[in-house]
Amino acid sequence: MILSACTYEPDSAWVCQQARNACMELQDLELPISAIIHDRDSKFTSDFDAVFRGEGATVVLTPYRSPQAKAYATDCSSFGRLSTIPSPALAPAAC
Repeated sequence: MILSACTYEPDSAWVCQQARNACMELQDLELPISAIIHDRDSKFTSDFDAVFRGEGATVVLTPYRSPQAKAYATDCSSFGRLSTIPSPALAPAAC
């Protein structure tokens, strides 16, 4: 799980830039990207998907109206935040 910057009003251009930043970070770490799972929010445009497809990743969209699928993703992100952030003072910055 890669944590990136936060903003109060993300738009599709900002989200695409975060995708490019994540890809560069993973390349620096020599970690392959196999799959990206995201919901159907309008910020995740085809440009966002193209960034990861260009790295060879499979893009998977969560099903429509699937609260249980979202619950699993939330559990995963909560676990990632707790396991990768050593200081409670940094936790709010990991949104």
